[in-house]
Amino acid sequence: MIMTTIKPGAFRNLAHQMRQHSPQRETGTLVRHEKAFLEPLLTVAQVSEITGRSISKLEKDRWEGCGPPYVKMGRLVRYRPADVRAWLSERVRRSTSEGAAEATK
Repeated sequence: MIMTTIKPGAFRNLAHQMRQHSPQRETGTLVRHEKAFLEPLLTVAQVSEITGRSISKLEKDRWEGCGPPYVKMGRLVRYRPADVRAWLSERVRRSTSEGAAEATK
């Protein structure tokens, strides 16, 4: 199992960046999709900073199908914040003996 450390304030910094570039700020309106707000997509570099995984490890994870779900738009790779949060939540452990099967991923 690979343990990663999230840098202090990473989500706070990300939330600040997302507010600065939000559709509300740019158009004065809310963007809604089926009662859910559309959040700006995260870049590979942003996910790397949040998760503590290198960009090359994220690339390998995509190739192996074991990393956070991603969105592919042409050559661009982006991540939905909710998917990254869910992926991290799935990896929370209380003991080193938990999730032995996950260690192989």
